Amino acid sequence: MGREGHGATRAEAEVMDLFDAGAGVENIHIITGQKRERIKYLISVLGVTAHEPWKVDAEIGSAALLAALRRHHPERCGAAS
Repeated sequence: MGREGHGATRAEAEVMDLFDAGAGVENIHIITGQKRERIKYLISVLGVTAHEPWKVDAEIGSAALLAALRRHHPERCGAAS
């Protein structure tokens, strides 16, 4: 499950893929060599857990908003720059 298509860097995607697979901060640190504080930060910002269903709702809402904007303003909603 990669996140690179959603704006995350390769390193961020690696951290989140490991987190989604069940790895804890210490194991992610050992595998990637990234700082523990950075890993914790990425998980807090990018992580979607069962305890935070609002993040899933926000992502769905954002996608719906973009779709509506593209329908109503196709000339303004081309490819991302």
